[in-house]
Amino acid sequence: MSNLDIKHHRIAILTPDGSLQYTLADEMFVLNYQGEMYEVQTPSINLAVTPHHKLYVSVDGEPFDLTRAKDIEDSSIVRYKKAAVNNNSSYIFPCNGKDQYWCYFTALYIIYGHVNHETKRICLNTRDVRTTTILDKLNQKWTFTEKRGYVIDDIQTMNMFASSDMKDKNPHKIGKTNQFPNYVWSLSRSQAIFLLECIMAKCCLTTKIANQYELWTTNLQFRDNLQRLCLHAEKACDFTQTTLATNCWLLTIRSDETETEPIVSYDAMRQTTYEGKIWCLEVCTHIFYVRRDGKTCWTGNSSRHGQKGTCGMKFREEDLPFTKQGITPDIIMNPHAIPSRMTIGHLIECLASKEAVLSGNMSTSIPFSLNNRDYHRDEDGNSTVESIAESLRLLNYDPYGEEILYNPLTGRKMQAKIFIGPTFYQKLRHMVSDKCHARSHGKNEILTRQPVEGRARNGGLRFGEMERDAVLAHGAMDFLRDRLYHNSDPFKVPVCGTCRLYAIDRLNEDGSSTLLCQRCKNSQVKMIETPWCFKLLYSELYSMNIVMKHHV
Repeated sequence: MSNLDIKHHRIAILTPDGSLQYTLADEMFVLNYQGEMYEVQTPSINLAVTPHHKLYVSVDGEPFDLTRAKDIEDSSIVRYKKAAVNNNSSYIFPCNGKDQYWCYFTALYIIYGHVNHETKRICLNTRDVRTTTILDKLNQKWTFTEKRGYVIDDIQTMNMFASSDMKDKNPHKIGKTNQFPNYVWSLSRSQAIFLLECIMAKCCLTTKIANQYELWTTNLQFRDNLQRLCLHAEKACDFTQTTLATNCWLLTIRSDETETEPIVSYDAMRQTTYEGKIWCLEVCTHIFYVRRDGKTCWTGNSSRHGQKGTCGMKFREEDLPFTKQGITPDIIMNPHAIPSRMTIGHLIECLASKEAVLSGNMSTSIPFSLNNRDYHRDEDGNSTVESIAESLRLLNYDPYGEEILYNPLTGRKMQAKIFIGPTFYQKLRHMVSDKCHARSHGKNEILTRQPVEGRARNGGLRFGEMERDAVLAHGAMDFLRDRLYHNSDPFKVPVCGTCRLYAIDRLNEDGSSTLLCQRCKNSQVKMIETPWCFKLLYSELYSMNIVMKHHV
């Protein structure tokens, strides 16, 4: 990302329907960071992100969604995404109905060809006699020499192949091979797959092993363009640097679902410390394509301030409070969400947006701008809180965004000033239907005998420490016992009344059983109820010569 120019470089993004698009980034952040990082390293995935960075993953069988890295640390099954749907319609070549011949011709050009801008001709440095059939099928004017191979003299074809890719300032030079024409990125999925197969067939450094291709190359631009072509063909392509030669890479191309959506186990993510610069992009769909050490995948970006929340209640517009201009709020949020999350930029954005709407000026809501005494802009051109407040004061508004609102039921003024203004909010793709889950009985863990975790595994619902405190406050002790014992890991164990250690349930010859303590040969044994996890703790401590005694 350090070489990315957001004003000119287009980013591959994933749309809500899972299709591939290219667009300019809205913003890029470069920060000096010191703290924890989450790193994932597998043969298919290589990522290093901050704990609050959002990854585009499927956790425990759930649909793909943006999830913070620290929230998937303990997940058992995490699936990443490396492919996307190519919704391009079939590209219309000059000779309609001869798409396969054009794709084969394009592959020949990528492997052997270049454009000579001085003579305005295309040169194919190959002696393959099948090239003659392809050129004749496409009605190309060509000549052949032993020194230069095939020379194609067609202005329309030359313009197609000479078009620079992504506004490159250096078009195809004389003798510069392995160039991908710009129209390649407009091909449909089937056309991209056929072009990729043609390249694999013509490249002499390609081998096929099972359901994957392996290709060696020393051309940096060919490596990057081939990896991008695989994305258009809905395949996964990774590369590693080899020791065969200087700057030699081995590309591996796979198409099966296990590689386009690889599964990463929980132990593949490790926590490290990092100090240095980090980069983050803001794109319209919040999902963009990244590559690290040759391995690609889709990942997400953080929202503006991360102030996510749930809708507690919906009101009709006439039941909402209103300002003196008759404006009613779209969202009423709890102010206690601000101090604990420390999202000061959220407040500054609301204030700056209000000033921008009223004055028509552009403004930025960076929370750490320098203080400027003349109430205009700081040294970097950013708005300060003081400059925004002064501008609102000149517009006859409260300088810090507060207004008087009126009760919708009585029409009287509310006895408080309320902070109000326009703020950008995003809809999270979390639906209630994807979250509903309940169970009475089901699978249990073998070790702890407690219910398994996760909706995908039909697991139990977590009853944590805060839920326990709430039930204790209400005095519902029977309910608490039912939740924490009967619906979790109930277990009965015999305890000796003399030595207060665990006894045994001995089977007699007549088939009956007798509770007996083998240490003190005492039959005064009582049966107690205890969670199995406590029994497990007792056994582990006992193995370390630490004995717990039960007072029964």
